[in-house]
Amino acid sequence: LHIMIIISSLFYYKLRILTPSYNLLTLIAILVYTAGLLKYTTKCHTKHFTTNLLNTFTIALGGTFSFIVKPSSAVVLVVLTFVWAIFHNRLLNRNFFLNILVFSFVLLSLHILVFEGGYSNYFSKLMNGLELSKTMGAGHGLSDLFANSTILLINNIYNNILLFQDNCLKCLFAIIILLNIFSLMWKQNIILLEHLIYPTILVTVLIYSYLLLIGLYSNELNMFYFGTELYLYFLLLLTMAVLGKKLEKKKYIEVVGLTFFLFTLSWAYSFGTNNDTASKISEAFIFNATAVIILAYYIDKIFNKNILFFSMNLIILLALLIVLNNAYYNPYNLVLNIGEQNKKVSFLINKNTTLKVDSKAYNYITDLKSLAITNDWQVGNRLIDLTGLSPGANVILGAKFLQSPWLIGGFRGSNDYALKIFVQANSDIIRNSWILTAPKGKWKLKDTYLLNQVGLNFDDDYLKVGTLMNGYRDEIQELWKPKLHTKSTRTKN
Repeated sequence: LHIMIIISSLFYYKLRILTPSYNLLTLIAILVYTAGLLKYTTKCHTKHFTTNLLNTFTIALGGTFSFIVKPSSAVVLVVLTFVWAIFHNRLLNRNFFLNILVFSFVLLSLHILVFEGGYSNYFSKLMNGLELSKTMGAGHGLSDLFANSTILLINNIYNNILLFQDNCLKCLFAIIILLNIFSLMWKQNIILLEHLIYPTILVTVLIYSYLLLIGLYSNELNMFYFGTELYLYFLLLLTMAVLGKKLEKKKYIEVVGLTFFLFTLSWAYSFGTNNDTASKISEAFIFNATAVIILAYYIDKIFNKNILFFSMNLIILLALLIVLNNAYYNPYNLVLNIGEQNKKVSFLINKNTTLKVDSKAYNYITDLKSLAITNDWQVGNRLIDLTGLSPGANVILGAKFLQSPWLIGGFRGSNDYALKIFVQANSDIIRNSWILTAPKGKWKLKDTYLLNQVGLNFDDDYLKVGTLMNGYRDEIQELWKPKLHTKSTRTKN
């Protein structure tokens, strides 16, 4: 069980096989929180002070880390903590919540003082970030978060699971329900279920193996449905066992409560995304897989067998292998597969460190460095990316950002967001900055408009030093240099 749970964490890499991100940090934070909460639940009755204190610290550490990385997920964890404490009423004591609150405050204060420059600076950046996020219009408002993370998810479950669409496995659900209803009505036991359950396991394994192999569950969206269908399937079998008096209701409630809590954690991970929640949940499939395996284990235990538990381990392992294979050949945000990331490049800020990339990225990085160096670029200069989608150019050149590390384009409020950044910045700083544009880019910002709003324009204040091709988007980009530093400029086209 422990091995499969650990292996299931690799489902995260279905999209993000190469680089870490705030999503990975959020997943780690929730795992730390879960470990502390479950450990405390099982040990709190011992009244061992040091152990309980350590477990509440672990809960606080995961929750605080989640708040720092992704506050929306931390909000869900707070709610889940209260619900879990009510479900396990032995946790409803003052010390449990007080310890978590104190530890959380201390950890957050340390972060603010060490990394954020103090409370005043932290809250100033926080309020500014909230205002800019609202201006962006990217779907991160409270009403948008609820709509994307909850309403859309319910709609997806209804359309893709409850309506019995595109999956013959759902017919198996209906058959089991009908047969067991008849069995319970006529015999008041689950003899029929006991004889039916394990023959259907073979059918289930074969069906899921086939669906996995043909790719039905291999993309990022359908992994959520894969886990949900398995969970509902086993929950149905466990419910039939309770109705047939093969399992005590108290134990049933404990198992269902635990597994539903795990399923909710995958939703907590996704809460706050402005993308499809079902797709995001798939990255936290470790919680879904753990819930399914636990249900399979208890069903086996009822009937004194080990078939279902091992069968589900094999199915989840098969799903993981297929997902990782797809991630290798169709990596997120890369044009070519992982095997073709074989050309070494270095960035100007640290020439001794190399990164392996594909040929298109290699050509772009090489051309950008060459163009900048030829025109007297110095590491530490400021570069304003107005292409809307090339913040990596600053990393390549070792450039400073203009307040925000990414002036992202493509949203209804992108230009308003960029304008606020421009207005907040000193115009002399912008006048002395290099600029990267994409005249026909799909995500480009209104570069001329933005400069005009702060009293600048390309003709008077900047010199185009060259063009280059971004092979990822087949996009021509232009690099502009401030005319204050053009005495030794050599233009390259």
